[in-house]
Amino acid sequence: MERTQLKTTAEIITDFLSEYLAVDNQYLEDSQYHLVVNAEQTEFVLIEMGWRKKRYFNHMVFHLQLLDEEVWIHQNNTDVPIERHLIAAGIRSDAFRVSYLESPEALENCRPREQAENMAA
Repeated sequence: MERTQLKTTAEIITDFLSEYLAVDNQYLEDSQYHLVVNAEQTEFVLIEMGWRKKRYFNHMVFHLQLLDEEVWIHQNNTDVPIERHLIAAGIRSDAFRVSYLESPEALENCRPREQAENMAA
């Protein structure tokens, strides 16, 4: 994927998650969403953290990864069809992979090569 295309895809994902965060944070009283994006804009995590029934919690809502020409969906703990929203915003419909529907071999490609090699050593 060209760097310009990657940036466009990254912006689309960031915009969607930022909008999701802004809308839902209005209605949350004891918790709040936080968006985490790595410096390369290839990893996107939306977490919810706060208090429920006097217990602290922190959980992942969405986790997406840009890898080559694909958008990997590693986590979606909502009923939001995120692929549909991202397609409507301009990402190709054939660009999506869902990690929990993939083989273990395919998931190895989601790790940076040097990290996978270090783990195998």
